[in-house]
Amino acid sequence: MYRQNRNKKYLENLGQEENYCLTVDCYPSVDDEILDLIKEIYKPDFVIKSEDVFYEKDELNKMMKPFLTENRVRGVMYYGKMDDFIDDIKLAQY
Repeated sequence: MYRQNRNKKYLENLGQEENYCLTVDCYPSVDDEILDLIKEIYKPDFVIKSEDVFYEKDELNKMMKPFLTENRVRGVMYYGKMDDFIDDIKLAQY
């Protein structure tokens, strides 16, 4: 509860401008907790979650396969960019 209150206080001090874009990067499963808090405080016009515009898991795995090894810690580095994984059709819905 303390952490949530601390996060809420921090978020309430951000975004004092009338128009702004807030970008948040979280670990999996943390994002839902933070997103709920952001929605409560800011009541955004819309929310775009990266998972909603990325290609499906099977397609992402296929794209990254040449760069990955069985060793999850020491896989090969991917030298592309984030845009490579965004499905333009899904993104256009926003």
